[in-house]
Amino acid sequence: MSVYRDQVLPRLIDKTLNNANIRAWRERCVAGLQGIVVEPGFGSGLNIEVYPPEVTKVFAVEPAALGQKLAAKRLAASSVEVEFVGLDGQDLPLESASCDSALLTLTLCTIPDPAKALSEIRRVLKPGGRLHFFEHGHSPD
Repeated sequence: MSVYRDQVLPRLIDKTLNNANIRAWRERCVAGLQGIVVEPGFGSGLNIEVYPPEVTKVFAVEPAALGQKLAAKRLAASSVEVEFVGLDGQDLPLESASCDSALLTLTLCTIPDPAKALSEIRRVLKPGGRLHFFEHGHSPD
């Protein structure tokens, strides 16, 4: 692990992606989330404040230990239970079909093998479960 990835990047993301424009996109993205949610790339918990009331628990996956520290005040102010369960979105330490929803916000660009991460999300989602995502980058469709 590098100092940049572990110490600088989490702080930079927390500051630059914590604004009204991005929050509006987050609010649109989380609409319809419900029940137990897996959130790879939890970061500093910027989504906590916009979770809908139907979210009962979040399994947070975050490789930067600093993320949990930066999220502390948001976690303390939230009624949603958040459990940190792993460090790698490519290998989720959850039972198959154990989550009602999944949430990715500006995360896939940080995961070395996004296809593997999406496969893992599919594995842990219950039948009929939904992936909500807000990502950036070029798409062919």
